[in-house]
Amino acid sequence: MHKGDVWKYGTTVKKIRQTRYSQKELAGIVAGLDYDVEFRGGSDAVLLIEKMKIISYVLTYGTLPPGNKMVR
Repeated sequence: MHKGDVWKYGTTVKKIRQTRYSQKELAGIVAGLDYDVEFRGGSDAVLLIEKMKIISYVLTYGTLPPGNKMVR
């Protein structure tokens, strides 16, 4: 992976001040991986945005992001 590459799109139900992954977990996946919140909202909205981002990635690169196994 290169700086700025997407590893995975996903959602979480954790509170705003918490993150889905700890920095230790991120480092164990890919060295230098960061967690960025791109959108907040209701569950229907965030799932729609997630799906749109994954589909856009597939249309651009011809494959799913490395951390995504499917489009929900």
